[in-house]
Amino acid sequence: MGAPMSYALYQTDSEGKTTGGWVQKHSAYVNILLGNTRDLGFPKLKNKDYSDTFFETTLLPDRETTIHHSLYGGCSVVLNITPKKKALYEIRYSYADKTGYCVIYAKEIKYDADMGIYYEDNVE
Repeated sequence: MGAPMSYALYQTDSEGKTTGGWVQKHSAYVNILLGNTRDLGFPKLKNKDYSDTFFETTLLPDRETTIHHSLYGGCSVVLNITPKKKALYEIRYSYADKTGYCVIYAKEIKYDADMGIYYEDNVE
């Protein structure tokens, strides 16, 4: 995912209880930048640029998950997914794909054992 301070994550359990919040607390006075990279060592796609700030995290599988991306006075977008057990996902936002809109994308990262590479697939 992108810069830690621009994301909030919420998960809802089978009883309807929602937990979560901002990945990094917002403060226009303390957090001048959008946070530092948090690389947990998850597999990366070979031909993708990971030089921008991003963060990696684990989520509980089979729970409705809301991913909220927001910046001060600008874009605010929400994506709902239900992560599968042992699956790996890459979430990204774009301000350039649709003029005047921000969009958020989810892709599942899968491993091709025959080719020895990770590749992106659509989220089901």
